[in-house]
Formats: sequence, structure tokens, C-alpha cells
Amino acid sequence: YSTFGNKLTILKNVMQAVWSKQAIVLPPGGNNPSGVLGQMGGPLEISEQITQGEMPDPDAIYVAMGSSCTITGLIMGVALVKYVNMPAFKKQGFKIHGLPIHHGFVGLQKRIGFYNRDFSKNIPLSILHSIHSTCKTLRDDLRGPDLLEISLFVFHNMCVIHDEVDIVGTYGGHSDKSRAAADLFDRKGKLTDIYGEDGGKMWLCGHFSAKSYNVMLQDMEKIENKDKTFLFWETKSAVQPRSDDDEWIKFQREPKMVHKWANEGKAESSLREGKVDTENGTADDYRKIMTDVTGSATK
Repeated sequence: YSTFGNKLTILKNVMQAVWSKQAIVLPPGGNNPSGVLGQMGGPLEISEQITQGEMPDPDAIYVAMGSSCTITGLIMGVALVKYVNMPAFKKQGFKIHGLPIHHGFVGLQKRIGFYNRDFSKNIPLSILHSIHSTCKTLRDDLRGPDLLEISLFVFHNMCVIHDEVDIVGTYGGHSDKSRAAADLFDRKGKLTDIYGEDGGKMWLCGHFSAKSYNVMLQDMEKIENKDKTFLFWETKSAVQPRSDDDEWIKFQREPKMVHKWANEGKAESSLREGKVDTENGTADDYRKIMTDVTGSATK
């Protein structure tokens, strides 16, 4: 098994991947050059949609920050869009808003402005470190364009790192404010596609997305932002994929520490009613929120 409850197996898999020329290793949170390069695809897709008239050019993007992989990819993706001169992210005052979701990191941001300090480029999981390391890989190893200067410009001039400790609360769960934001979305939120048709459901988790969503709500309520277009970057997939393997049986074989972690998880959103209870529950408690990605998943 390859979960945090099987450290030797994880170490074995990582070592095999390191020595393989076909494998890519992504750490927890995905923050290394490979992960950041993958996240850069998001702004490129958005810029294509803007160019094709499928969505308006946003005034701001709001994203939750864990390992800083996603926000670094957004910064460098916007930099690449500007490098190739695509007509996107050109609104006057355009900003990328990031909120660290760990109480320790948001505390450092509030006390010393950690993410904006130049010394942070020497510290892994910081935005500046991720920009420098990914730009080096893109330029030296992949023979791609040198995006360092323009990426740093985007970061220093178009990026706001928030420090609202009351919104973040404690890592791994809701704060009072993020829970209120998630509850509001549960009751009144609506998703539509570009034609006004039903866009399905989105849920806001207390770990990540509800916290950055709360920041966006606060900005939306300001009168000067009444006519602006805000883009919310959902860092948790709305699709929980399911194959034709029986994941419930496999999970039952996991170590007790993994069971304990799963059993303590709460399903707070009315839009995502599901839970895992390895002691008294069944697979039916959560399978209704999973999506069959094979067309032949086990019943």
C-alpha cells in the first residue's frame, strides 16, 4: 500500500521512481518544478477561453495556498501568457490573491510578511523558492523560455498574499468564518455554464477552499468591486474518481492509523454528503459522491 501508513512502501516507490527515467516524483502538495509546470496549464486554458469569448477577462483570481504549488503555477502561467502576448489577464489592477491555509504559515505572513521577503527564496515551499527553481528547470533542463524576470514581476506587482488568521483558524478544518462561507454557498451558491445552463455542484472544503472563498466574498462586498469579475480557483477536485477496483476492501487493509484519520473526517457540506467509517460503516456511505471514470466500476 502507498499511504502515509506504509512508510517503507512509500520509500521503496519513491526510490524506484527516482531511478526510473520514465517516472516523475511529486511530493505532498505537489510542489516541485514538475508540479508547478503542471499547474501552469490552468492559466493557459483560461487565456484560451478568454480569447474565444467563453469567459470574461477576470479582475482577480482567488486561491488557497498549501505547499504554494498552485499559486506558483498561476503566477508563472500568467507570466507565460504575457510572454507570448496572449490577450488575457490584462485588466487594470489585475491581482492573484492567495491565502495560506496553515495557521503557522499565515501567522508568519502576518508577523513578518514571510512570502514577500527576499530571504524566502532559499526556503522550500515558499513562492519565491518555487519560482526560482521552476524557472531554472524550464530554462536549463527543458530548454524553454526564461520566465524568471516576468514571473518575479507578476509576483511582486500582481500578487496579494493574505494574512487573515481568523479566517484560517487551525490547519485541517473549518474556522468559524470559513464554515459560514461554506454554509452560505450550500444555501445560495449556483453554478452555470457559459450558456446559463446548470453547471453541476461544487463543494467548499473546510481544509482549503472555503477559506480563500471567504476572502473573495469579503472583496465582493466592497462597493468599488461591484462590477468586477472574480475567478475562484477551486483547489480540491469536484470529481472523486472511482475505478473498477474495490477501494473499500483495499482501504480496510490499511494500517489502523489510516483508519483513525479517515474516521475522524467530517462531511459538513450538504452538497457533499459522504463519510468514511471503517468501524461501523459501509462503502455506501461515500460512493454516491464518487464518479465512475471507467464505465464499469464495481457495484
